[in-house]
Formats: sequence, structure tokens, C-alpha cells
Amino acid sequence: MKTLKRILLSLGLIFALCQGYSINTMAEEGMEGVFTYDYYYDEYGGYTHITGYHGDTYEVVIPDMIGGHKVESVYESAFSDECSFKTVTVSANVDFVSIKYSSLADGAKIILLGDNTRLSLYNYEEGKKIYVECNCASVSRYWSDVEYIFRDANDISKAKITVEPSVITKSQAESGVTPSFTVEFEGKKLVEGIDYYLEDLYPLATDIGEVKKYIAGTLNEKTKINGIIYVSYTIIPDISEKVQGDITTTHNKAGIKWEKSKGVTGYEIYRKEADKYKLVNRVKGASNTSYIDTGLKESTAYTYKIRAYKSKEGKKFYSEYSDEITIYTLPKKAKTSGYKLTNKRINVKAILSSVTAYDGYNSNWTSPSEVNDFIDYKGRYTMAYASNSHVYIQRYNSNLKHLKTLKIKKKYPQLGDVICDKSGNYYIAWGKNDVKGKGNVVTFAISKYNYKGKHIKTATLKSYDDYDGKEIFEAGNCAMAISGNHLVCSYAKQMYNGHQKNETFAVNIKNMKKVTGYNYWVSHSFNQRVIALRDGGVLFGDHGDANVTRGFALNYNNIKTNEYNTFLPFHFWGLNTDDMFHINKTYAQLGNIGEVDTGYVLVATSAKSMTSSAPDQKQQLMVQIISHNTGESVLKGSSRSGSCLGIKQKDTGIKWLTNYKDGSYATNSNMIVIDRNRIVVMWEKHKNYGFVDSYYLIMSSTGKILKKPESLKKQRLCGNEEINYYKGNIYWTSAEVESNYTWETGYTEKSKVIIHKLNVSNMK
Repeated sequence: MKTLKRILLSLGLIFALCQGYSINTMAEEGMEGVFTYDYYYDEYGGYTHITGYHGDTYEVVIPDMIGGHKVESVYESAFSDECSFKTVTVSANVDFVSIKYSSLADGAKIILLGDNTRLSLYNYEEGKKIYVECNCASVSRYWSDVEYIFRDANDISKAKITVEPSVITKSQAESGVTPSFTVEFEGKKLVEGIDYYLEDLYPLATDIGEVKKYIAGTLNEKTKINGIIYVSYTIIPDISEKVQGDITTTHNKAGIKWEKSKGVTGYEIYRKEADKYKLVNRVKGASNTSYIDTGLKESTAYTYKIRAYKSKEGKKFYSEYSDEITIYTLPKKAKTSGYKLTNKRINVKAILSSVTAYDGYNSNWTSPSEVNDFIDYKGRYTMAYASNSHVYIQRYNSNLKHLKTLKIKKKYPQLGDVICDKSGNYYIAWGKNDVKGKGNVVTFAISKYNYKGKHIKTATLKSYDDYDGKEIFEAGNCAMAISGNHLVCSYAKQMYNGHQKNETFAVNIKNMKKVTGYNYWVSHSFNQRVIALRDGGVLFGDHGDANVTRGFALNYNNIKTNEYNTFLPFHFWGLNTDDMFHINKTYAQLGNIGEVDTGYVLVATSAKSMTSSAPDQKQQLMVQIISHNTGESVLKGSSRSGSCLGIKQKDTGIKWLTNYKDGSYATNSNMIVIDRNRIVVMWEKHKNYGFVDSYYLIMSSTGKILKKPESLKKQRLCGNEEINYYKGNIYWTSAEVESNYTWETGYTEKSKVIIHKLNVSNMK
């Protein structure tokens, strides 16, 4: 018996001549029943070789023995042209069978009782079917386009097939993302290319819809997996995660907009009603990326989310849902009276210089405020300031009555900022210069204290870790914000090469260990802001004067989602030069940043021109609201074009809030967002380098002025410290500094800190 045999399959119509003839009608031993055999055959080598057949053509059985000799082979000439057999059964000991397949014998079956019989079928007629029944052991020796029936095979349809991920987005598909396929049979993981074949995934599918692929068993001798099964995965539309409010919002309308999704039919808009979302509209067309909901109540919050869809072959394929967006409708008519201003002067225990920032026109540079204020975990107004040896933290009630003072010994000489978390713990940012460049000097630190003032832990940064940190808080500010468990700080410093930049430092407030990933810098940065955002990210704001960030720069940073975006919505005029005397002058001052439904709020003062006339212009107050997605202002305001470091730029969506004509200018600007979508803007008016008065106004997230400018009765502002809001009241501090000189003591300064409380609770 031959041990290695290959079965060649094909079909045809030929009647071949035989080399010998014999008619045998017999019942062969080992075969069930009595069969008639009419054969032509040759005998040589002790074996019978069938060369022709002229018997029953319906059911044929090829026996083991003819003429007393073992049948070794059946030649292709064995069957006549008229042969249209139903079955041909080949005994187990036959080595080789060659059959020319009659075109009349559609659906016929050849049964191989052994594992080692070579079978040749040829002259196959297209459209006809033939079946071969056999065992898996010899399947690798077959090759033809016929259908096999394997008696001992494992059907792949019984396998467990896992597709991961089973759903991908269109953008993922276009970037080359494909699912992985896992096939298990009876608890055993099968191997691709050995136990089964997966249909080629290339060229990759990128169209929205269902993608089908087949998995075919290879009939490996060990696993014997046979058959074909179809599996699928789905490509769904992309959706803009961040839906933002639109400036079309009024007292009875809420406008939202989002980024375009590729290849979609349209979008579905859902509005939250009670605890469930209701489909309120379906917008058709991929480019229709906004919606206005009408018939709403004034001064009411409405929450929306959207998803994109693709209609294809009678089905709809949906994207994930976007993040929620809450829109507040405006008051039909805002109240313009009832605002109350309270000012309380407090004698402090420290020697302070003025806490008023930007007291002088064209002063770009700022510094950390010597009084830091915030709302603590119990809603109490709190301020912190420093003497040469201690930091004092003072708590006040809603009537500005002093409650308690904590006295904390200084760990480092220069105070940057102080804030409080939701558990009542205080965090102090401070530092020390490394003028001599020793490298191992702690130049910056954040210390954690409990609500009683007891030290918990300090996270430090040495000058060799601080990228050549020489002078801390030089020509800039220090700002902190808490987002989740991360405290993020942005501060200014001077490097050993003489240049200045901002630096970021973050810690986990649970263990005070450093957190990496908040990597963002601006050279040079003369003021720093940082706020926690609703989606878990943070937003940095900087006043830059050089390179690609000469302007008011915003940086979105979310290490949880690994998203980073830098926006430069407002540029400064400047020549393309290395002259720092020219570069350092920006004719602008950063106020503050915030977040509303329509985007990120930027309030600042600047020369109105981006041309060489900027140095001769007086700074005016401006606001932009920057889209979360595009980085462009959503306001319907003016635009300006000009040159920034020799590069043409255009700023859009600028709403100028002042336009002084008498030589006056705006400075010390600040802002805070209240009630989610109302923006309180504050600023000082100066003339001839002297203070004239201070003002505030209130505007909506769409740029509508809800309250026109009103005087703050000449109370000073602190432009380098954030203002605070709690339960209808805005808080900030300023200072009165009294200088004295004697021969014995020289110059001394005695200060009073003034706490200001502006009640805006009557604002609808």
C-alpha cells in the first residue's frame, strides 16, 4: 500500500480504449450485497488495473479483488461517455482511481472508504456539482473545486468566535485599525493559518456599515476543523464628543452646534426630560451641524446630546453619543438694579507692597498677588498672605466677619499661590531662587496642609529638574487649579540663559506624588492662568511674546483622554527680530479665562490694531469666546489683520467692550463665570498713567450684554489674582499701602487689605 498519495480532481467526457477485457459478475468478499461488475483490466506486477467499465452506471462499487488479484488502480478510461452514475464507492485498499466525470452526472458522489486512495477527477463541467466523501486524514491530498463531505470533521460553525473590538469608528478604520479574531473549539484556542484561515482584511474596509469576512477550516490533522463561517464587525460614524452652545440662544431658544462627521446621513438631537433623553429632531445632511431648539422657558437649563447616523441597505448605523451639553436660556429682560457693593478694610499682620497689578500703561509683566483669595470647602471666603516668616490664612463668613487665622511657618521664601480642596486641605505653592546655579536647590514646591494648618506632605522640584530654573515667579504669575485628584500649577521663571518662560507642575492630591503629562510651555509668558474644565481637563492661559505663541495663548490639556490642543485666537503686532526690547512689548495685558457652554472665555486688554500703530494706541477691553473644537471665536464681533513676527495673521470674533476716545485706557481686567453661562467682566479705567475708576458688566455666553457697565465707585482691582464667586456674591481684594520714612527705620510700608463683595443675586 502506498503511504503518500495525492487526489487530483477534475471532470470530463471521454471513453478510453482498454488494454484487456473481462466481464465479471460476482459477489466480492467483504462487500455488502451482490453487485455486478463489468470491467476491462490489465494484470501486471501481481495487481489488477481496471482500464474500462461497461456495467451499471447508476451505483458503482469498485471492489478490492478482481480475477484473484488485488485491485490497485482504476484508469481514466474505465467509464464510458454515457456514464451518469449516482455514486461510486471505492474500496479501502484501492490505491488510485481516475474518473472522467460525465456531464450527465450532476450531484454524483464518490465515496472513498480508505484514507490513502488517490482520486483524479477532471474535465469538470462548470455548473455541475460532485461530492467526495472521505476522512480528514487525506484531505490535504485533494485539490479541486468540488464539495467535500468529511466523515470525521469538526464543524467550524460550532466554534466560539470572538471579534474584538466588534465596533470601530470610521476614523479608526481609515487609520488602519482592524479587529482581532479569536476562534475556540471545545475550549481550545485555534491557530490562524494552521487550524483555520481568515479572509484577507486588505484592502481595508472604511465605509460605514457591516463588514463580513469568512473563516474557513483547514482540516488540520490534529484539530480537523472544516467548513466556512461568516463573521462581521461594524464601522460606525464618528461623532464630535464636545457639543457646544451656539450664539443663537435667546430667552426661548437654545442653540447647539458640533463638528461635521464624514460619510453620515445626518444627526439625531436628544433633549433630557426628567431622567430620560427624548429624540427632539433629526437633522439630515453631514454638513448640517447645528440645531436650534425652540419653545423653551426663559432662564432655564436644558441638557442635550447628539449622535450621527448612516442609512444603508435598510439599516441605520449610529455613532456613540456625544458628551452632554447644558444650555441656559437667557432672561427675557435682565434686571439692571439691585447690585450691592460692600468693601471692608482689614489690618493685616504683614508688611505688604501694593497688590494692584498692571498699575501703569504698557506694563506687560505681572507677579503673584501678595494676597491670594478663594472660597473654601464650606463656602467661606478665605484669603492668604505672607510676612517674611509666615503665611497667614484667614477665614470669613458671608458677612465678612473674621472667623479664624491660621499661621503657617514658611518653608520657602517666595509665595506663589494658595488654594483649598473639597476636603478642606490647603495647598501652598512657593519657591526659592537658584541664582548661583547649584542645580540641587529646591526652586519650586507645593505643600499640603490640613484645615487646622498641620503639614501633611510637600512635593518639590529642584533646579536641575526645573530645566535651568534660576529665578522663581520672575516677570510672571503663579496659578493653581484642582481637576479631580490632580492639582495643576502654571508659574513663571527665569532660566540661566536670561530668558523667561512658564513651567507646569502637577501632583496627585491623594499622595502628593508628581503627575506627568501636563506638558505645556510658552516663551516668554508674562501672566499665567489655569482652570479646571467640566470634562475633566484643564485649560492654561498665557500672555506670550515670542515664537509661535506671541499672543494670548490657550492650551487644552486632558491626560485622561490624551487630548492636547493649543489655540492662539489673539495675536500681537511685532517685527521678526531678536531684539528683546522690541519683542517684550506686546501692548496688551491678560485678564482671565473661563468656560461657558459656547466655549472658552478670554478677557484681556490690548491695542486694537495688529500693525505698527499699536504702540501709539490706548489699550481697550476685549472678549473672545473660543470654540472648544475649532479654536476660533464664536462671537459675532470685529476682526483685525496684521503682522505678528513678520507673519500675516487674522483674529476674528473680537468683541470690544470699551472704546475710550479721551486718552483713557482699560487695564487690570478680570472676569469670572457665574451660573454657568453668565460672564462678569471687571476692569479699571486709567488716564495719564493714573487711576480714574473701576467698572463691571455682565454678558451672556452668546455675547449679549445683560448689564451695561456700572461703576464700582473707584474700588481698586487686582488684575493678577482671580476673582471669586459664591451664592450670588463676587469677592476680590485690593490694598491700601501707607509708606513712611524715618532716619531710624528708613522706608516702611503699612498695608490694609480691602475685601470687596459685589452682590449680583438679583441677576436672573
